[in-house]
Amino acid sequence: MTDKRSSVIRPSENIGTNKVKLINTGISEETRLVMLGAGNKQAIFEAEVESEGPFKTQGPTVRANGNIISLFPNENSSDHQQRVTVEEVKSRRNLQECKEVTILVQDKHKRKVQDFLEGEEMRLVRPILEKRETKLGWIEFQVVDPSPIAPCQTYIITPDETQITYKTPEEIQSSNEASATTGDDDDEIGQPYSQKLSEETLDDVVGLTEVKEYGQSLLELYDDQVYKDLQSKYSEDLISKEGSVLLYGPPGCGKTMIVQALANKFVEELDRDVVYMEVAGSDILSKLQGQSEKKIKKVFQEARNKASDTDFTFLFFDEVESLVRDRNSSGLQSSQVSITNEFLNSMNDLPENVLVIAATNMPFKMDSAASRRFHTKKLCRHPSADEMARKWKLSLEDVDHKERLDYGELGTLTEGYTPAEIDDRILGSMIQTDIINQYLDGKPEKITMDYLRDKISDTDPRTIPEYVSKIQQHMHQNQMEGYSEMESYIENNSDI
Repeated sequence: MTDKRSSVIRPSENIGTNKVKLINTGISEETRLVMLGAGNKQAIFEAEVESEGPFKTQGPTVRANGNIISLFPNENSSDHQQRVTVEEVKSRRNLQECKEVTILVQDKHKRKVQDFLEGEEMRLVRPILEKRETKLGWIEFQVVDPSPIAPCQTYIITPDETQITYKTPEEIQSSNEASATTGDDDDEIGQPYSQKLSEETLDDVVGLTEVKEYGQSLLELYDDQVYKDLQSKYSEDLISKEGSVLLYGPPGCGKTMIVQALANKFVEELDRDVVYMEVAGSDILSKLQGQSEKKIKKVFQEARNKASDTDFTFLFFDEVESLVRDRNSSGLQSSQVSITNEFLNSMNDLPENVLVIAATNMPFKMDSAASRRFHTKKLCRHPSADEMARKWKLSLEDVDHKERLDYGELGTLTEGYTPAEIDDRILGSMIQTDIINQYLDGKPEKITMDYLRDKISDTDPRTIPEYVSKIQQHMHQNQMEGYSEMESYIENNSDI
């Protein structure tokens, strides 16, 4: 991609009512794909590029469908002009193919939309109302529930490979109304959990040694023979599976990643079928009265059912503090109290073959009773300098175009950073953009220590200082009861 250029979206009066122009884009006339960004949104569009016209002196003009305005609405402007960033996309290789998708389309457009999407070419689509001028005429459709999630708001639909389901707006509305009336959440689309498991291993996780060791010891307890032997030697009171764990600590340090890695370890080593269920607080919470409680109940019941008598369920709650709010908090709504109560009830009498793990950045925002339901609590600290050295080695060991690197020095230079900051800010944003631009200019950048030192010196750790500052406010308000280990962590890292 080229350097980002600022542009303005302008409705085009002379090329049709559903077209817009992007002025001063700085892209080449040969390109057909452009990535637009505004705020935290971005999407790739197919576009027509022309160098003629009244804006020639400002760079090529891009013509594109008017649904760009739908994706980047400008609430402060009545004429819908909005400034966006524009990048030229060289290929579609970085876009993710959509394996399954539901297309919302009116009956009058269905045949044309089918011909358009199921023809011989790949199609780029966004989860917005698409208005297209095709060889068959104008069509309208909307993408809903695409899977898997794309890295940006653009998906590739591939003939014969993408499973497409067509529904009318009336069918969607009727389904939603039926769900609201009956409380039926059993539709696959409305499932309040995900069973998608990444390929992470414990070796991929940087730091979190205590959590790894605990996970391994817990896994040993699910070996029936080991469990019986230990209980016979040390009694049932001392040897218990206690299937609930709370992981807490700063963001970006691998809580979600290590849960995925532990789940993979259980899948690999347990001599039984292992079902993974991941639940985000945002997937549970509903505006409809009573629906959130029903979803929680449904999740736990599914976990029990999937475990059955011989199998095993690995149930992971991310952002758990959003579900089990402190019932003593001022201004808490009755619906939120009901959600916490249902969670507490569901956590009672869990079978031994259901393991519940939850993750949170703010454990003190949880209801105290909910916190006590998690028999084991593990603080997930940010990595040490030695651990960050291993992070750099993991990230760069497969890079061929590099000179000898001192990973120990890199670890020392980035002590106080989180692994996510290395991936997202330094390697992902700064270095990736740099090496792509250099490569396109015919001067591939070699990764050297001097180069990495310069990049690191242009940044500073943000996540841990911001987290420490936020937690200190709660410490001053005496809200840290039960989390003395976190208090010590905050005090020891107040100077980062």
